[in-house]
Amino acid sequence: MTGDDRMRTSVLSLDGSWDFVPDPDGRLGPDRLPAGSPILVPGPWEAQRTDPYGIVRGWYRRSFTAPASWPDGTLILRFVVTLDESATASAEARAHEILDGILDVRMHRGEIGVDEATAWLVEQTGFENAHARAEVQRYTYTPTYQLSYLLGKVLLLQLREDERRRLGDGFSLRAFHDTLLRNGSLPISFHRRQFAGEGAPAPA
Repeated sequence: MTGDDRMRTSVLSLDGSWDFVPDPDGRLGPDRLPAGSPILVPGPWEAQRTDPYGIVRGWYRRSFTAPASWPDGTLILRFVVTLDESATASAEARAHEILDGILDVRMHRGEIGVDEATAWLVEQTGFENAHARAEVQRYTYTPTYQLSYLLGKVLLLQLREDERRRLGDGFSLRAFHDTLLRNGSLPISFHRRQFAGEGAPAPA
């Protein structure tokens, strides 16, 4: 069997019924989606719902299992047509972030070497050995860099949830992002103060 033949047989179509969750206010995320309604993919929600107006954001959700006959390695999701602004979220991506943080700390505490870290990453992720070794080598150049991605993400998500609870129905995801971007690269504690109105000019 040629490489082209293997590529053709290692394809799983995800066309069909998906779960659609409208999110007009941008309040949801991949980890907290309520039950949705069936929607056919490919196909836009505007053509399949009786109440499409006002939905500027929505979530398509689909669970699937890769066939056992597939070799371990990289799984590529191919979306033929999407909207101008779209993103995907997967449990595997979040797991990879966590693995990055674990290896980063263990290597720089002297608990694990390059060869052992490479073997561990291959075992945990299914990466090819060359890919895993390149990742591990990158960890040696930039101590705590990989961990900072995960920590920053956790702190920002917590800040967003805190603001959502504080403002209730007045919370706007767009306003939250606009404020973050306007404030620039500040420590999270400074962002919290900005959102709370500390340092704002006193009313005349």
